[in-house]
Amino acid sequence: MIKLFFWALLIIPVSLYSQQFSITGKITDEEGNALPYANLRIEGAMKGASANKEGIYFLKLEKGKYNFIVSFIGYKSDTAFVDLNKDTTVNFKLNRTSVVLEQVTVLPGENPAEVLMAKAIDYKKVRNSKLNEYEYHAFTKILIKTNQEIEATDKSLEISTDNDSDDVKITGIIENESKGYFRKPDDFKEIILARKQTANTPADINIITGGRLLKDFYEEEIDFFNRPLKSPVADDALDYYYYIITDTLTRDGKAIFKVAFEPKDTTDKGFAGTLYIADKTFALAGLDVYVNRAGLPGGFLDGISVSQQFYPYGDVYMPVDYRLSVSGNIFNTIKFAFDVNTIFFDYRINDSLDTEFDYAAIKVLPEADGRDSLYWLSVQTIPYSFQELQAYRRIDSLNAIEKTFWDNFSLLAPRLEISKNLSVNGPLTLYSFNKVSGHLISLNVMSENALNRRLNSEFEISYGFNDKKTNAGISTEYKFGVYRTGFVKLNLYDKLYELFGDAISYSKFTSTFSSLFYKYDFMDYYYSKGMELYLGGEILPFLNVNGGIILRKDKSATNNSDFSFFYRDRKFSANKQIYDGKINGLYLGLDFDFRKYIEDGYVRRRINGENGYIMLSGEVFHSNKELLKSSLEFNTYRVTLKGGVGTFGAAEFQFVAEAFLSDGAVPVQMLHALSGNINSAGKSFSFRTIRPSEVYGDKCLAIYTEHDFKDELFDLIPLMKNSKLIFTVHMNAALIDLSEKSGNIVKAQPKLFTKPFVEAGFGIGHLMSPFVLEFTWKLNHADGNNFVIGLNSFIF
Repeated sequence: MIKLFFWALLIIPVSLYSQQFSITGKITDEEGNALPYANLRIEGAMKGASANKEGIYFLKLEKGKYNFIVSFIGYKSDTAFVDLNKDTTVNFKLNRTSVVLEQVTVLPGENPAEVLMAKAIDYKKVRNSKLNEYEYHAFTKILIKTNQEIEATDKSLEISTDNDSDDVKITGIIENESKGYFRKPDDFKEIILARKQTANTPADINIITGGRLLKDFYEEEIDFFNRPLKSPVADDALDYYYYIITDTLTRDGKAIFKVAFEPKDTTDKGFAGTLYIADKTFALAGLDVYVNRAGLPGGFLDGISVSQQFYPYGDVYMPVDYRLSVSGNIFNTIKFAFDVNTIFFDYRINDSLDTEFDYAAIKVLPEADGRDSLYWLSVQTIPYSFQELQAYRRIDSLNAIEKTFWDNFSLLAPRLEISKNLSVNGPLTLYSFNKVSGHLISLNVMSENALNRRLNSEFEISYGFNDKKTNAGISTEYKFGVYRTGFVKLNLYDKLYELFGDAISYSKFTSTFSSLFYKYDFMDYYYSKGMELYLGGEILPFLNVNGGIILRKDKSATNNSDFSFFYRDRKFSANKQIYDGKINGLYLGLDFDFRKYIEDGYVRRRINGENGYIMLSGEVFHSNKELLKSSLEFNTYRVTLKGGVGTFGAAEFQFVAEAFLSDGAVPVQMLHALSGNINSAGKSFSFRTIRPSEVYGDKCLAIYTEHDFKDELFDLIPLMKNSKLIFTVHMNAALIDLSEKSGNIVKAQPKLFTKPFVEAGFGIGHLMSPFVLEFTWKLNHADGNNFVIGLNSFIF
C-alpha cells in the first residue's frame, strides 16, 4: 500500500497535463500474493496494460465508463466497472481455477499433444494469412544488471573492472515509448516518440524498442544473437520437438491447454518450456520458454528466456507483452543480465496505416529526448519496482559527481578523455617505431561531437628521433543537415604516410612490435605535404556524393634506423621509393548503400537487413598538368562492391570485389595494391599468401570471399556437436598488371598477375576465442610461399 500511495502522489498532476485519468492498483491471488505480469484489458477496446513483476499495473485513459477485465492463466478472471472521472485505484484478487476441456479426437497410438500442436500449426497458417498489416503502440523498459558499474561514452557502454563484487545489481535503465508499423511481406517501421535512461547510459543506444526485440513465434524460425532456432509452431516442429499436455487451465473463462515441450534430441539447438494453447481456436495464448544449452551462442551466455501473452483482436491473436531475460558471465569476472519488459497496445489491424515505409526503419523524433516528467505520467508505462527507483537515484547521483582526468586515466586506454568533447591519445599510442623515423613520439588531440554533434577535429604532431623530422596534421569536419548527412572537410598535413596504407589492415602497434622484436617492418613510407578539401552529402536515401580537390607534394623516404631489441645482424628491407613531385587533382566519389537506417535524432546509421546487404562505391581522381599544375597527368578509376547474405542457420557468406583502372603515368603512391599479410597472421578479405606491398599495379580486378559457417558444420558431426568450434572458408582471386607508362616511373618493379591468381583455405576457431587458425594454399602461380599457416584476429 505504501507503493500504491507513492504512485498516487506521482500521478496527481497528470490530469492538468493531458486531461486524462489514471487507474492503478495491484493484482493478487486469493492469498494476497502478487500475480506478476497479469493482464488488464478494456472490454470492447484494443487497449490494456500488463502488471509489473510486483503485480502493480498503471493505465492512462480519457474520462469515461469502462469495464475492466483482469486475467492470469490458471485463474478465474475478475471484472470491474469504473466510471473514470478522476484518478482511481482498483485492486483485483483472482481465484485459482481448473477446467475439464472438450475432448480432442486422438487415434490409437497418437500423442494427444501432437494432435493438439498440429491444430496449433494449422491456426498459425490461417492467422498469418489474415494478418496483412497492423500498427501498435509500445512501451519498453530494459534493465541492465552487472556486478560492475557501467560508464558511458557518447555511443557505447563500458563495464568497469575495478569492483570485485559477485553481486549482480541494476546498473542501467533504458525506457522508450514507440509506435510501430508492419505490412506484408516484410515492411517494418518504428517511431520512438519518447525516451529516457539513467545518466550513465548514452541516448544513442536507446533505440532498442519492443518491436525490434519482439520475437515472432508465429514465424518458422526465431533469431537470437544471429542464431536461428526452430519455432515450436513451425511447419515441421512435430518432427523436431517432443510435446506433452501437462495441465488444463482457464483464462477469461476460456479453456487453455498447458503443453510442455523440448527438442527430441536434446543436443539440437532449440527451445524448451511451456506453451499455452487456446481451446477451439488452437491459437498461442502464451508461452514461457528458454533457449536450451545447445542453442546458446558462445560460452559466455548462461541463459535466454522469453515469456509472452497473446490476446485475440477479432479473430487474430496478437502479443500484448514481451519479456526477455538474458544472463551471462565473461571469464568468471563480469556477470551481466538484461531484462526486457514490453507492453503492446492500441492495435490497428488490417486498417489503412498512417505512415509510409521508407529507408528509415527506426526514427527517433527530435523531441523524444526532451519529454518532461508530466509527459511520462500522461502516457502508458510499466510501473517502477522499488529496486528500479533505488537504482535510478543511485546511478544518477553517482554520475552527477564530476570526474577528473585521472578518474578516466588508464594505461591501456587507446584515448584519454579530458572533457566531454575533448580527448588525447592514450599511453600505448604515445610511442611507435618505424624504419624511417626510428623512435617516434606522438600526440593526438581530438575534439568530437562539438557544436551539437556537428564538428569533429583532430590535431596530430609527432617527432622522429632518427629522421629528425616533425610530422603535423590537422583535420576538421563540419556536418550539416537535420541528420548531418552533408559535410565539408579540410585536411592540412606535413607528415610521414604509409605507402599503400589503405591495403594494409595492421595497426601501428603491430608494426612497432614486429620491428622492435623481429626486425621486420612490413610497411613502406613516404613524406607528403599539402591540403585536401572535400564537400559531400546524401543526394538520395541510398546515394551519397562527395567531391574535392587535393594539392600535395610527395617525397621519397629512406631508412634512418637499424634499431631492434633482437636480431641485430639483420637489416630492415629498403624503403620503397615513390615518384617525387606534385600530385594535384580533383576527386569525385559515389556511394550507393541500399541498407535501411536508423534516424537516432542526430544522424542516420545503416543497419544490415535480414536478407543480406549490398554496397557499391566508385571513385575518380583526375590529375592535370596545365590546369592544376600537377607533375603528372593521369586518371584513376576505382569501383568497390561489398555484400553479404545468410546461407543456412547462422552461417554467412560475404564478399568484396574491387576494380582499378587508369590512364596516363600513375605514380607508385597512387597505384592499387593487393591487400596482403605478414608472416603467421591473416586478415579477412585479404590475400594470406601475399605479403604487404608485394603486388601492385594500375590495372586490377580482385575479389575476396569469406564463408563463415560459425559452429553449424561441426554441429553436424556427432562427436563435435555443441563443441562451439567454428569453421570458415576463404577464396581470393586477382588479375593485376602495370602499364608501360606507369612502369617507366616505378623504381621497384612489383610482382604482377597477368593471368588469374587464386588462393583458397579454411580456418578453425572457437566462439569464445578472438583467434582463428587458418590454412591457405596457392592454387597457381607457385613460388616459395605456396602454403601459409596464420592466425586471424582483430587484435593485430
